[in-house]
This record gives sequence, C-alpha cells and structure tokens, in this order.
Amino acid sequence: MRLFGNRAPALDPLEREAHAWVRRLTSGKATQADAQALQHWRSQSEAHAVAFRHAQEVWHKVGKAGVLVADRRPLPARRVASRAPNPQRRAMLGGAFATAVAAAGVAVVHPPLGLWPSWEDMRADYHTGTGERRDVVLSDNVRVTLNTQTRIALRSDAGTASGIDLVGGEAAFDVARTDRSFMVVAGNGRTLAQNAGVQFEVRNTGGSVCVTCLSGQVRVESAGGSLMLQANQQVVYDDQRMGVAVAVDGASAQAWRNGILVFRQTPLSEVVDEINRYRPGRVILMNDEKARLPLSGRFSVDNLELVLTQIRQAFHVKARTLPGNILLFT
Repeated sequence: MRLFGNRAPALDPLEREAHAWVRRLTSGKATQADAQALQHWRSQSEAHAVAFRHAQEVWHKVGKAGVLVADRRPLPARRVASRAPNPQRRAMLGGAFATAVAAAGVAVVHPPLGLWPSWEDMRADYHTGTGERRDVVLSDNVRVTLNTQTRIALRSDAGTASGIDLVGGEAAFDVARTDRSFMVVAGNGRTLAQNAGVQFEVRNTGGSVCVTCLSGQVRVESAGGSLMLQANQQVVYDDQRMGVAVAVDGASAQAWRNGILVFRQTPLSEVVDEINRYRPGRVILMNDEKARLPLSGRFSVDNLELVLTQIRQAFHVKARTLPGNILLFT
C-alpha cells in the first residue's frame, strides 16, 4: 500500500490562513491581541468562519492521532546513525511528543485563563461577553436574547434558520409564528416550539439544562424522556434523567432580561456562582458553613459591587481583594 504516493490537494489561500491561525493558538505564544485579531479575521465572511472550523477539526484529529502514535510505537530508527539509539532517550522523546500534542489540544479546548476562545466558543455564530446581553433576529418569526457568557451556533435548512445549538449560557426565544418547528439543542436534549406565540428560555450551565416556558407550550426531549411544558412551567434535565415539570413565576424567571437577579432561599454558594457569570474577575467563597446559608432578594447586575458589600455585611464574611479583580470571601 502506498501511503505517500499521491500528494494531498493543495490548500487554497483561505485554508492556509486558517491553519496558520490554529498553529498560532497552539504555539503557546498566543496573546489576547491574537485572540482579538482572530475574531476579526473570522468575522470577515462565512467562508473565513468555515475555513477556520475545518482547520480546527483537522488539528483536533491530528492531535489525537499523534498521541496514539507516540504512545504505541517509537518512530523508525534512521538507517545511518553515529551511534546506537538510546532506548531510554527514545522513550523520553516519545513521551515528550505525546505530552506536547496533548497539551496543545487541551490548550485549544480549554484555553488558560480564557486567553483565547475555546473550540466551543469558536464554533458559535453569536456570543456575549461577561455582563453583556444581546438581541439577535434570526428570521421574521424568531428573536433571541442572549444573556451573559452565552454562545449559540445556528442550524439551518435551505438557508433559513431552523434552530440553534445553545453551546453554553442562557437565552430567551420569542417565536411569533411557526411555518415549521424551531429547535434549541442544549446538552443531550432539545426543546421544540411548534406553535405560534411561544416564548421560552433555555439555560445550559453547570452540566444541566433548565427550560422555562413563558407562553404557549414547548416539547422537551432528552435521553431521560420527554414532556410538554405549558406556560409558567419549568423542567431541568441532564445526561441521565429528565426532571418533572414545576410551576414557576414567569416574571421572576425572565427578570434577567431587565438586568435583575432574583434569589429565593438560594444557597450563598449558588448566589456567588451566579454573580460570577455577570462580573469580570472572580468571587471565591471559601467558607463552607456560610456557603450553605440561604439568601433572598432582587439585585441589579449594574450594582454587583454593592451586592457583594451587602453579602459581606449580612453574612459576616471577611473579604480580601487580589489582582485580577479576584475577591476572596472567608
């Protein structure tokens, strides 16, 4: 079998640029400026975005193959050598190669400190940063509001939006009319809007998905089962199970659209996690006893520092500020 008898087709200029970007991101020398330049490059056209996605897929596959090769067998020895190869050194080189490839893959999938977009971020057609909300019109009959730290990728049929992948975060959907079903895929499940005048929200964070129906009805399906949600009902599912529908206050559920966070007997640890979605930096709660205490209230996302001050005073926790807008509660 001839493995290298035929040359692979040459890459076109756009593909070469895309592969160059991937190499840059996996070099260990990428900067925030590189990340911003990449986002600008990808946004020039759909062809740019597609070329980069293809380059990502190639690198991801090559990375995995490289690790397998390095783990299973060393490279063939050269025919001419000044001395016999050292088995120990060869093993070290093989291990180093595997480590380097694996590290590069991890760096792209999970960028350190969020320095550049992750694989999931890069495949998103629309996204929001920390504390940002954004309205997107997908078609005449579908409007989407993205909450903070949210990424969505479009699904299309014959050039028309037929649904989205909620890669992560939280989004609200207003479906005015239904020429066909509109689908939101999140986690291992999906939500279908099949009637006119449907409003619903989907949140994909922390390994579980929460679906809230605000008007009309939606069908929720996952590996754990399926059910129909009516207005002012909510359900949570994960990789194993589908929860039961529970009644919710619709106004409180969608308060985030107006920049309001609503907590009702919510453990302080969960409150801090939610604040971290809206606030640059990081709040770290290190007191396990205080973490379980409940908190209730309505707070503006525009005054989170005031909220943190109130938490510190109400729960008698000590606060320490670190560089990078990091706040320790002990």
